[in-house]
Amino acid sequence: MFSDRGAHGRLADVLHQLQHGLFWFTGLAPLEPFAVHGAKDFSADAFAAATEAYGRRLDGLFTDEPIPYRTLDGGDHDRSMRLLPGIEPEGTAGLDIHLRSR
Repeated sequence: MFSDRGAHGRLADVLHQLQHGLFWFTGLAPLEPFAVHGAKDFSADAFAAATEAYGRRLDGLFTDEPIPYRTLDGGDHDRSMRLLPGIEPEGTAGLDIHLRSR
């Protein structure tokens, strides 16, 4: 359900207003969301793998790179806080235009 063609859209898009609009603009540096999809149907092996992946996420909580949102004072926006035309890489669409290249 959380994909580009899913009923809710991409998880990154669903969380954009929270991660970018609230966290980023108040000085926090949000990480990519960690999600475990379909957990209710997991086998013991899949559960163990998800648990291990979550442990890795926690280990990197303070060292992983945050989502590379563009800053308002970095030269990518006009005075009305609109992204300048053509600033995003070719083929970028949707909310991804607000990300810097990694």
